[in-house]
Amino acid sequence: QDHIDIDIPNHLRLTGAKLSSITQAKAYKAIRNLKMKKITYQNKLNRRATLYSLQKAKRSALTLSGKEPTDSRFWKSIRHKDFTRQVHYFLWMAAHNAYKTGNY
Repeated sequence: QDHIDIDIPNHLRLTGAKLSSITQAKAYKAIRNLKMKKITYQNKLNRRATLYSLQKAKRSALTLSGKEPTDSRFWKSIRHKDFTRQVHYFLWMAAHNAYKTGNY
């Protein structure tokens, strides 16, 4: 019985994405997902004004529908496909308390 060595030498072993099969959108999403999982990125997201706006929106949803959405559901909802880019941008800015509205 012959033994055939099927090990691939390390210098020939390929890792990562095959450039001929990846699109710019896929590469961007992969890089973005890696960045978003880092603790430093998550810490930057925890702004007091944003957390306050998020809680306020969740309370309003609970009052209106009887259900309180999760944080991830809230963020997903402002990126709904039926919203234009301008509406998406406005909702994102409003959620981060970036417009000078209300108590200033």
